[in-house]
Amino acid sequence: MSEFTSILRRHAGVYSAMECADAVKLCYQAEFGGEHLLGDAESALALIRKESPSAPADTALSEPCGERVSRLYLGPAREAGLREETIAQLFCRSAEERSGSADGFLRRLSDLKENIDAFSFDLQALDRFLAGYDFSSLPPLRHSESYRRLYRPAYRLISARYEQLLPLLCAMEDVLRKKGRVVVALDGNCGGGKTTLAELLAPLYDSTLIHMDDFFLPPELRTPERRARGNVHYERFQEEVLTPLIRGESFAYRRFSCRQGGYCGTVRTEVRPVTIIEGTYSCHPYFGSGAYDLRVFVETPPEEQARRIRLRGGEDSYEQFRTLWIPLENQYFAANQTRARADLIIRT
Repeated sequence: MSEFTSILRRHAGVYSAMECADAVKLCYQAEFGGEHLLGDAESALALIRKESPSAPADTALSEPCGERVSRLYLGPAREAGLREETIAQLFCRSAEERSGSADGFLRRLSDLKENIDAFSFDLQALDRFLAGYDFSSLPPLRHSESYRRLYRPAYRLISARYEQLLPLLCAMEDVLRKKGRVVVALDGNCGGGKTTLAELLAPLYDSTLIHMDDFFLPPELRTPERRARGNVHYERFQEEVLTPLIRGESFAYRRFSCRQGGYCGTVRTEVRPVTIIEGTYSCHPYFGSGAYDLRVFVETPPEEQARRIRLRGGEDSYEQFRTLWIPLENQYFAANQTRARADLIIRT
């Protein structure tokens, strides 16, 4: 059973009163996402502010409506403390990810027909509905009156890539409300997706993004004994980043380049409401328990980790990771209970 087939059948079970319009709309959303709704950010935010206060909160925070698209429900988002500005950002940025096609939409409609037994309407009713649809211009669809009456849908479409970040976003905004700023560390497996998640997260806020890759050990410190305690120059990270960051002071740090084998410039930054530090060893015990507001462990299955590393650097690169870097990381995770001490775990 394909992923979209599972989604179709799940929606048919949860929303048993779905009519043809609702099922075809689901196919449309799965293929095109929210690109047809994309306007300017201010208008998107204004509509969310108008709709959110009365949106029902008796649903899950989100649910998939396609392999790459999810519905984010405004009522549960409100109750979870997710800011309306953040919802608008998620929606607008997701709508910009345009990837749908007419052929893809037709394939999804074919999947719908093959699973017609899951729905309350039959194939003849679906064919009659589709006969009245304009496939030349592919206009978006509205939910049926009965669906709107029974389920009161109030949601925005977001990329599935953002859906996995929702628990972290809610936790971050809780800290922001209480403290006015938040420092987040993303630790975890190499190839686990830390950098990708951080680069999705950072543009949603006025933020500073710092990569632990910039603090790899310089050659003169790469002894077996030192590597066993973590392949990162944690003393320099503490001095150049964490100490001024905790004090609320602007700071500057040198970037180390493994490719060049030395330092390659200085980054200067102000303290912003959100600071994101990503990379293995970012939660090293050397930094103490008060360095971060939120610690996140990002993980992926070993077979997916291997695939990503091979894709990124080839077989020779993977062999070096397999024999050196991954064992060192696993030793670090086990010795310091990095995963167990995390506030959140994200699986990619």
